[in-house]
Amino acid sequence: MGADVQWRMQETPTVSDEELIRRYITPNPYRPGVADARVSEHCVPVWAIVGHLEGGCS
Repeated sequence: MGADVQWRMQETPTVSDEELIRRYITPNPYRPGVADARVSEHCVPVWAIVGHLEGGCS
C-alpha cells in the first residue's frame, strides 16, 4: 500500500457492527421479528440480500 492510502485508512473512523445495524436495518412493521428485518431506505428484507450474496438468486 502507498503511504497516502495507509494515512487515509488510519484517519478513517471505525464504526461498530451494532451502529451499522442501528443505522441501516429496521424491523418490518407488518412482520415483526428479526427474521423479517429489512434495509431501512429500500425496504428489502435482509434475508433476500444475504441469499443473493450467497448465490441463492440469479
